[in-house]
Amino acid sequence: MSLRRDFVVLDGLRGVAALSIVLFHFHQAAPGLLGGAYLAVDLFFLLSGFVITHAYERRLLEGMSFTAFLRARVIRLWPLLALGCALGIGPFLMKAHTHQRLWLAASIAPNFLLIPSPPGASPERYLFPVDIPAWTLVFEILANLAYAAVVKRLTTRVLVTVCVGLAVLSAGFAGYRGSLGGGDNWNTLFDGFLRVSMSYSAGVLLYRLRPWTWRTPPQLQALISVALMVIMVAGFQLGGWIHPKWAFELLFVLAFSPLIVSAGSALVVTGRLGAFYGALGFASYALYALHDPLASYVTAFGRAAGIVSSVTDPRLICMKVVVVVAAAFLAAYAYDAPLRRWLTERLAGAGGPGQLIAADPAASALRAAPTVEESVEKV
Repeated sequence: MSLRRDFVVLDGLRGVAALSIVLFHFHQAAPGLLGGAYLAVDLFFLLSGFVITHAYERRLLEGMSFTAFLRARVIRLWPLLALGCALGIGPFLMKAHTHQRLWLAASIAPNFLLIPSPPGASPERYLFPVDIPAWTLVFEILANLAYAAVVKRLTTRVLVTVCVGLAVLSAGFAGYRGSLGGGDNWNTLFDGFLRVSMSYSAGVLLYRLRPWTWRTPPQLQALISVALMVIMVAGFQLGGWIHPKWAFELLFVLAFSPLIVSAGSALVVTGRLGAFYGALGFASYALYALHDPLASYVTAFGRAAGIVSSVTDPRLICMKVVVVVAAAFLAAYAYDAPLRRWLTERLAGAGGPGQLIAADPAASALRAAPTVEESVEKV
């Protein structure tokens, strides 16, 4: 059974989660909408651990080099991250005073190399001020590399111990800080490391322990998959209502998110619904990576054209969603896939393009349809 057919529901979960976090970031026009959708980041980290384990663990154990793995991950994640940073330069510099722009331009240049900006690049001390969500992509790459470095010694028993320890640390930290939602700025850097460590490790463990499948008719599995999407979105909405905040965050990260992914990974959905999930998943990374800078341009256009007068205008959120979703699909198919194909062919090394393509599930543009490893990961 192919990778895509096995985990197509995870494509759908990834796509719906990405759209949820986009709506969360456009909250000015709809206060309270999906107030817990920032926890989609933890879901993305969990999915990454799950899917990378499926796609690469055996390859790494059988001799895939650390360099080859790093190359595959950079090819997968860098093109859209770089595009998001490029799109974000204009809105970011327009907010700065004229005499600051040259220094700020220099301070954000490292973002294109997956390196955070210095703390003084923005008042909020964002790691990636030109494309704020990019912080999660860098944390994901770091988690990928840490996993590849230790996978040969990472037995399931050791992994269970690590996950339990991280869960205890997360609980203590959440209770002390009152939240697990940080990571995008220098002040909450530890939060980011804790979030990715906990959820990524849980994803690896979840894949290793997944012995079950749904033994139900295909029509019922399709209905269950839709129910999972609804339950996940409901969880995001509840996250904005339930207090104390940190208690719900822990419940989501330690129980809700793993259960959703475990259930989704056991479903087999085909036909039009499966194709729809696949399309959502394929565009989800572009949607997540590009939505923040694109929203700035939509806002500027709406005001300049006299369509909207305030960021709280409901028409603005509609414009943002339409433009961002359309741009995400266009970028995924017309920019990301061709560029990754080109990079894969050029960086294949002495073995030639075929060797890397055959060994690397990240070369999605070379297949008729994207696999879950290519469309689900972030993130």
